Amino acid sequence: MTETGRRQALVTAVAASLAPTIARAQGVEGWPNRPVTVISPYPPGGGSDIVARAVARALQEALRQPFVVENRSGAAGSLGAAQVARARPDGYTMLVGGSSPIAANKLLYRNLSYDPERDFTPLSLVAEAPLAIIAHPSLPVRTLAEVIAYVRARPDEVACANAGSGSKGHLAVIMLSMLTGMKLSHIPYRGSTPAQTDLLSGTVKLGIDTASIYVPHILSGALRGIAVTSSRRMARLPAVPTVAEQGIAGYEATVWYGAVAPAGLPPAIASRIAEIIDAWGKSAAGAAMLEELGMAAIGGTPQDLARAVTQEIAIWRPIVEASGMVAD
Repeated sequence: MTETGRRQALVTAVAASLAPTIARAQGVEGWPNRPVTVISPYPPGGGSDIVARAVARALQEALRQPFVVENRSGAAGSLGAAQVARARPDGYTMLVGGSSPIAANKLLYRNLSYDPERDFTPLSLVAEAPLAIIAHPSLPVRTLAEVIAYVRARPDEVACANAGSGSKGHLAVIMLSMLTGMKLSHIPYRGSTPAQTDLLSGTVKLGIDTASIYVPHILSGALRGIAVTSSRRMARLPAVPTVAEQGIAGYEATVWYGAVAPAGLPPAIASRIAEIIDAWGKSAAGAAMLEELGMAAIGGTPQDLARAVTQEIAIWRPIVEASGMVAD
């Protein structure tokens, strides 16, 4: 075979190998053939929103159609999630957000306008991150034991910020209060960004929230890292011990991020989106971005996300019921 013939054979082989990928990219009936709306259920700038925008970019690059992020914040992500639950299941509306709007809000909101287990098509898990207990430097505490003693001496007087009623930070406050006897004054914000703003200014002096966006401020000394809620210390915050290390054995509360669409989405579209998100998380660029945020990629199939939703609700139900906490 001549050199030209070999090159032509190689081109033919490459084209043949790409054909299934191109067909999958087109999905069901040519999907997508117009822009897709990606709802981010929190304000811009927080960890959840950063993840949503990264996923939207990955989908846009793979499918060659715009994936436009719209922020729809409020009620721990429930407002944005409800918008997606009501949308047509045609592949042109999806949500990328945390585990609260996709699962746990079902436990806290009596009048939730959607059912996370019934009204969504699971697409994919995206990433997981620990929470952090953060203090403003003006609060005279450096360890979890000091926080507990300080709050116990001032029941219901110490405000604790989180990303909203029903957020994982809120659930972590409930669990920590039940285990320690602390009585904190719960302050729900409309996402991590406004909570972070008030923590940095000292308007509120204690918070439990997703660790990722607080890393630069803890490293700079603008805020004090008291503890992380994962089973291991964060690589980017090696000096900040876990809650379990500080005497509360078995304590763990991490937040995961996932992607969902309205119930009834064609399985071929759901599987294609999952493939792209999984590949992005495993790529060098995706993994590096998540590591910089203090997160780790998860990925997987729509079925993996469905199982995660069921497990999340099962784990937190007894804690929420025992506390009597209701978000609305």
